[in-house]
Parts: sequence; C-alpha cells; structure tokens
Amino acid sequence: GKMTFGGSTARATDAEKIDVKLTGLTLTAGAVIEVGDIDSFTMTGCKFLEHDLTAKTMPISFKAEKPMLIHIDNNEFGPENQFSYNLIDVYAAMKAGSSISGNTFMDDCCTHNQISLYGVDDHASIEINDNICAMSRNMVRFGFKGTPNCVVEMSNNTYYETDVAPWDGLFLVQPYGKQTESFANTTIMVNKTKKPEGQLCYLYAGANDTPFTDDNKPTVVVDGEIFDAPISK
Repeated sequence: GKMTFGGSTARATDAEKIDVKLTGLTLTAGAVIEVGDIDSFTMTGCKFLEHDLTAKTMPISFKAEKPMLIHIDNNEFGPENQFSYNLIDVYAAMKAGSSISGNTFMDDCCTHNQISLYGVDDHASIEINDNICAMSRNMVRFGFKGTPNCVVEMSNNTYYETDVAPWDGLFLVQPYGKQTESFANTTIMVNKTKKPEGQLCYLYAGANDTPFTDDNKPTVVVDGEIFDAPISK
C-alpha cells in the first residue's frame, strides 16, 4: 500500500531526527510515496513503475512545507497509467545540498511535469544534474513560494523529446499563484543540456499567478551567459 513517512504528530524532543532512506527497491502496484514532517529523505537506486493508480495522483509527494534534505538520485522511473500527473511533487523547503540527479524518466512516467518544486530553504543551493528524460513535459517546474533566495544547478541533463511549442523545454518557472512574490533572488545555472530543437525553458504566469515583471524574474545562466528566458502566454 501507500508508503507514508512522517505526519502531524508532535515530537517528544527536537533531538528526535527522522531520516528515511530507500535503497535498491522496486516500488510498484500500490507503493506510492507520501512524505510528511521528517528531516531527510533519500531514495537511491530504486525502480518506480506500474502503479495501480485510479485517480489523478502525484506518485511521490512531499506534503510538509518545513525544511528537509532531499536526495532522489540514480533511480529509474518507468511507465505509469494516465493518472500519474506530477511524478515528484515537493512542497518541502529543500535544504542546501538537496539533489534530484542521475535519474532516468521513461516516456510514460507522468502526463505533466516530472518534477514540481514549490519550496526551497533560504540561501540553499540545490542540484538537478545528469538526468535522462525520454519525454520532457517540462522536466522541472520551479514554483517556489514566497521570495526564494536560492541557486539551482542544472548540468548535463538530457531529453530526447518534448511538448509542442510554446510549452517545449527542459523547465519552466511559474509562480505558485499569488503565494510566490518574486523570483528576483533565484538563480538557475544551466550547463551542457542535450536536447532536440526548440526552446530550452520559459517563464509562465497564469491568470491567477503573480505576473512577471522585469523586477521579479529569475536569473537564468546558460553555459556561462545570462539568458533572457521567454515568457509564454
């Protein structure tokens, strides 16, 4: 059944750290992952595929918004049915040193973003490197709440296909409704992406999101040069 880690139960002392590590497992059928209030989560060398989803689902979801060290590295995410929406959905404030790297995302692992990030710790630097994505449905959505002050490194990522224009690319930056105030202190460093023709990334604000201005856009650096990411309408 569903694997749930952490919850709303008060801890006896602040010294009670909760660290969850999943290594070398095959997670299938009902074994989706829901993460609550813990200190760190590590998932490495796992296979995650062919779940019995019956409604729109975020198969790996981080519900608590507190700071957390997250490592989701060197896993294989295989095919799912049409109910896999955002594959990895993170509300936790990712701590410095967190990474989602070295993973393989197969074509049918989800119908929307492979990785959706809504939280980041202040002054954190996080890594999203060396991933291979058969079909980038914007492999990453950055939707950090508040006024995120962070650096994201994205190096050596590969995707073979992507959505049609204007939604094509490796990642998009979209405010989380009005809860995102400004990306002005967010820097995304992109290096050595292997990709088909088309745009690398874009900014997007829906009707209910904080609109982009010259003053609240993130800094995007591609292969060492400042890049003016287009705004898709």
